[in-house]
Amino acid sequence: MKKFILLILSLINTAVTAAFIAVNPNEVLPSHFGVNGNADAYASKWALLLVPCILVVFSIAFAIYAAIKENDESYKSYKKYAERCIGAIFVFLLVIFWVMQVMVLQNASNMGNLFFPLISITMGCMFAFINNLMPKIKQNSTLGFKTRATLRSKTVWKKVHRFAAYLGVIGGITVVFLGVISLFATGISNVLFFISLIIILASAIIPAIYGEIIYSKEKKSKVNVE
Repeated sequence: MKKFILLILSLINTAVTAAFIAVNPNEVLPSHFGVNGNADAYASKWALLLVPCILVVFSIAFAIYAAIKENDESYKSYKKYAERCIGAIFVFLLVIFWVMQVMVLQNASNMGNLFFPLISITMGCMFAFINNLMPKIKQNSTLGFKTRATLRSKTVWKKVHRFAAYLGVIGGITVVFLGVISLFATGISNVLFFISLIIILASAIIPAIYGEIIYSKEKKSKVNVE
């Protein structure tokens, strides 16, 4: 039953979205916003249903994966962390979709000043939460930093995920901080958002590089001992 919770929530979300669309007086609504934040494409209001359907597909994919892996001993070792990570991503996507849907249903011609700050704050919280789980995840081939180095050495796996946790939590908190600043510094909110994306990207890449470095040192030390 647990693996179907997200699917049930996503279906409820789709039904609620459909109800809002049905009572909306506008037959045509914005379907795309340019980099300047202005609406530059329009479509039938029912096209908005594609947005919650993405969450439905996401939830179905996870339910299928969980069902396939149910009796896998390796999966059982990190199952609860996988569920928490997927749950955090689900909430993040849900927030993004509803921020977008509220703007679109209001037939807004501009994304306004709240879009980038809200996304940054939510993204930062999600990133910090997920990375805080990293040190608890045992070596596996599905969840975590899966590189040649981490999969070949349990020591490297532990060090990389411990390092990733510190870096990711700090990065996530920084992104939240930038999001709060952009609530007030609306003139540079898009710039702060792109800086946030760079921080997230760096926090994901640096641990992988760190893993290769310490794995290389580990191999050299073994050779020297031999």
